[in-house]
This record gives sequence, structure tokens and C-alpha cells, in this order.
Amino acid sequence: MTKILAKPGYSEFTAGYKLGSQVDLSNSGVTLVNEGVVGNKGTVGVSATQWGVEIYSSMSGSGNTLMNYGVIDPAGNGGPPAAAVGIATGNDDVVINESTGTLSSQTDAGFYATSDSAADRATNVTLINGGLISAASASYDAVIIRDSGIVTNLSAGNIAGPVVFDSSVNYGATPTSNVSLVNSGIILASGNYGAVYMYDGGNITNLAGKISSSQGGVYGVKIARQAGTITNAGEIAGGTGGDAIIMAAIAGNRVID
Repeated sequence: MTKILAKPGYSEFTAGYKLGSQVDLSNSGVTLVNEGVVGNKGTVGVSATQWGVEIYSSMSGSGNTLMNYGVIDPAGNGGPPAAAVGIATGNDDVVINESTGTLSSQTDAGFYATSDSAADRATNVTLINGGLISAASASYDAVIIRDSGIVTNLSAGNIAGPVVFDSSVNYGATPTSNVSLVNSGIILASGNYGAVYMYDGGNITNLAGKISSSQGGVYGVKIARQAGTITNAGEIAGGTGGDAIIMAAIAGNRVID
């Protein structure tokens, strides 16, 4: 089943769209398509919407896809956390931000996949970016995944802000190293942290891409707690005085450059 959220030149769902609570759709195998504007871009305070689009599949829901060709940019003052796109629960959901697409929030992240408890988790999430995903400011992350998932940033993709895989128990998650990043585009971080952070191990493949904290961030890539593998054919750089790569002092770490 396919649902068009907004057609080109139109603005819809200024208070956000939530799959799983809408009466017109099920919560599995749905394709959402946005070609216009979703959210209340430029009108902070008009709505307390937390998400522009939320996929709330419940644990029985899975296999939903969002394809964004337009702009998803909520005011986001219903958070924190808040994001242009949020995946609250479910398995194997996919978000594709096309070359013309923008995912941003005026108060938080561009993309957020939550894991607040063992029964409220978004697992095996896939995010593919060929457009722009941005954080609200240097104080926020552009992409946050709290459980298992993969982020692919294509050659035209621009992620303006940190990419964080944080399955910390502080958020009710089960720590997992089943996370991956494949980058052919640009990931630039600013603020107090780095461009890419993996809380519990993981794998990073940087092809012809750039991963950098040159905009004021600290490190380029940090993989904590468990072993990780970094394969680099591009550029990984820390900020002024910062390290390009930081890894936990444990066996099994690999950097292939």
C-alpha cells in the first residue's frame, strides 16, 4: 500500500503524520512518499509536534518504507527527542532521503530511531541518504539510532551534524554492535563531540567520502566498548587538536586504510 503525504508544491500534515495511528493504513508493508513539505517549517510554536513523520509500527509491524523527495521539517517543540523522521517501534523499516530531499528539525535531529525499552524498540533500521540531513544546531545530532541499523550516505549525501549509534542502557536499550555506516558523501560535525560515534562497536566503510569534525567538532570517528572495523578509502579528520579515529583499547579492532 502506498500513501502520498504531500504532492510537489503542497504543504500537508503541519502537525506531523504518524503511521500506526492513522485510520487509512495498516502498520506493515506501507510505503510513504513525500514530494512536498511535511511539518511546520519556519513556524516554531505553531504546533507541538514531536516528529514530522513517525513510523509507529508496534512490535507486530515491519517492513515500512518512507521515500522523501521534498522537505520534512517540523518545529519539533514536542520533544525532546524530536526529529524530522522518527521510527518508534518495529523491525526492518527503511527511510530513503532522495537527492532533492531534506530531513531537518528546528529543535533537534533530522532522523531518530528509538529504543526506550525491550518492548519499545526500532530494530534493523535502514537509512539511505542522497540529500540533506541536518541537526538543528551544534548542540544536536543529525542522525540517532538507538538499536541495530545501517546508515548509507551516498555520494551526493550531506549529513550536517553527528551520526550517533547509541545503544546505551541509559536509554533502556540493549547494547548492540549490529550497526554499520557506509559513507560516500560528506558527514561534517560541529559542537563538543565528533562526526561519527558508535557506543558498542560496529563497522564503518568510508569510500570516497569525507568524515570530519572540521566545523568545530572534536574527533572524526569514535568506536567505544566493543571491537570495530574501519575501512577507509576517503578522508577521516578530527577537529583542531582532535583525533581522526578513537577506538576502545580492546582486541579485535581493525583500521584498513
